[in-house]
Amino acid sequence: MNGEGLFAVIGTIFGFLLFALWDIWKERKRKSEDRKRIIGLLKTELLDNLGICRNSKEILNSDLKSMEEKGTENLITPASFSESAWNIARAGDILSILNDEKLKKISQLYTGFRMINTVLVNRDMVRATSRALTSYQSIISSYNKVLINMISILETGINEVLKFLS
Repeated sequence: MNGEGLFAVIGTIFGFLLFALWDIWKERKRKSEDRKRIIGLLKTELLDNLGICRNSKEILNSDLKSMEEKGTENLITPASFSESAWNIARAGDILSILNDEKLKKISQLYTGFRMINTVLVNRDMVRATSRALTSYQSIISSYNKVLINMISILETGINEVLKFLS
């Protein structure tokens, strides 16, 4: 083999290596950007849900106070918690981004959101269908107290998860 052929082979091998390294770098960069987007999406949703926690507790406490003082309830219903970012993250590559312990904490947190959303729907159903019951205010007060307790626990969980996502 002459010198030109050797340079052509070496150039081809060198070009292939550069191409392979470029591909590896591109993939790492894409994964890093995906990670940032997914984490950012989760953090934004958790911050929104933290605001919903605070607002919901105010609404429920106000409702309890109104029932105690005036014997009437407020008509404002707490907002439901959002779960869309978690659904998007699970559909993405969240397993490669977070370890099992962190995934478990986030999953438990979102299970808590679903549970509270269900209790809120049940509470609204009772409000809509059971006003004639003599124990109506007691039932709604119980719902409110349970929800306040559940939301307080979730607030702590949200803050913990936000710390390790930062």
